Amino acid sequence: MTARAALPDPEQARLAEAATIDASATSGVDSIAPTLQRGAAEPTHASSHPRPVDAAPSSLEEHGFDARYDARSVIGAGGMGEVRLIHDSRIGRDVAMKVMHPGYGSRSDARARFEREARVQGQLEHPAIVPVYDLGVAPDGAAYFTMKRLRGHTFASIVDGLRAGEPNVVEQYSPRKLIAAFQQLALAVAFAHARGVLHRDLKPANLMLGDFGEVYVLDWGLAKVAGEPDPKPEGAPSEAAGAPLAIEGAPGAATAVGSVMGTPGYMPPEQVRGEPLDARADVYALGAILFELLTLRPLHEGSTTEAVLAATLGGADARASVRAAERLVAPELEAICVRATATDREVRYRTVRAMIDDLERFLDGDRDLERRRELSRGHVEAALAAAERAGGARGGAAATARAEAMREVNRALALDAGNGEAVALVAKLLLDPP
Repeated sequence: MTARAALPDPEQARLAEAATIDASATSGVDSIAPTLQRGAAEPTHASSHPRPVDAAPSSLEEHGFDARYDARSVIGAGGMGEVRLIHDSRIGRDVAMKVMHPGYGSRSDARARFEREARVQGQLEHPAIVPVYDLGVAPDGAAYFTMKRLRGHTFASIVDGLRAGEPNVVEQYSPRKLIAAFQQLALAVAFAHARGVLHRDLKPANLMLGDFGEVYVLDWGLAKVAGEPDPKPEGAPSEAAGAPLAIEGAPGAATAVGSVMGTPGYMPPEQVRGEPLDARADVYALGAILFELLTLRPLHEGSTTEAVLAATLGGADARASVRAAERLVAPELEAICVRATATDREVRYRTVRAMIDDLERFLDGDRDLERRRELSRGHVEAALAAAERAGGARGGAAATARAEAMREVNRALALDAGNGEAVALVAKLLLDPP
């Protein structure tokens, strides 16, 4: 990977993240946008309440664009267009409308990509994929399409809240709830694969949870349709040989456009290298997202985009027990993350459905007891070594070693409550004075 990446203006990045929009696609999300923006006066995760149904009749004789669509506000903007909150007076509901920026509509390649996005997303009729209502041309000549207006929070904002320890977020989004939601979102990706469509830009900012149990996979603008060539911008600077890899969106969670399309940190190695992709590319991204949900840290870490891409090519350790031992992630979930994010795609799950099957077995209570006993024994050995160090030390060193012994033995019991050696060690640590 020789392309270099340029990070965006910070203010533009915050706007793109707040609206969960990037230059390549959007799915009509406002996420009650003012409450999700950095530095907003209201709480980060305020509840959203749709307004009551109004069945009052309106005239169906007025068919004009201006008569039907009443612009309310701009939800957010990306490189190719902006998303507006619109009131559809014919139906009596608010919708999200994506409109191309002036100037882009005159480029046939940009217009084709815009229309393609609407048609791909609109034909993927699944409860977890945002429905497209209308596709057309406004009186000023700008192409547009309308979608369901969403209310809720992306995984990106939820993880940010959990990482910051926001009490209302911690209370509302338990690990069990997030894993169950992730399972439903993965099923939507599996549905798209069954229709011959790869997403290619799965990331926490593109997965959303509604306030009433809804889940959505957003932004299908980079989707790959089986048997169709990728639309390429004509004469765009990013297509020139040796040109920088353009980055738009929030740093560390941005969508790359140009010769390589996707988001650094969630793309698999073969996508970074620009190789042909199959379902295992989305499997990798889902594995990286699951790892982040479980550990609250990204799978690939780096202070620059280049560092993140290099970490992707070099392979990352997806063992939560090593990267975030304090999170006490179940070994079955750790195994799913490790397999899904294998650098060699031949080692990964071949389909998203196979990954979901393992996840369902875990949610149904199926546990790898032998593996748990093995891990438990390892923690007991670590606890015994720490206890021995505590016995031969004094002051702060002894207290530190004793605390480590208690942590390790607690992990051992969490994995295997019947581990007699762990039970005996707990009793010894509690009864013997420091």
